[in-house]
Amino acid sequence: MSGGAHTSSDQQAEITKKIVRQWQHTAELLHDIHVEELRNLVYDPELVDAMLELGLLHAKPRNTSGLIEMQQYFIKWQKNRQRP
Repeated sequence: MSGGAHTSSDQQAEITKKIVRQWQHTAELLHDIHVEELRNLVYDPELVDAMLELGLLHAKPRNTSGLIEMQQYFIKWQKNRQRP
């Protein structure tokens, strides 16, 4: 803190609790906004088509399904999990 003032661990814990409560409240508000936006969503097929076409502009053809890479990742993950 400024001016050389220090907070005790109890004060710091209370500050942390207030911050957590504020973020919990913020999360609730954001959830409510999200739900309201979904309720008012108007399906626009032209917009959906435009987004799909945009994806196609940057798409790269794939020669594999990615299954082998996924298996290699799982093997590596399992080995890392088994380490003490």
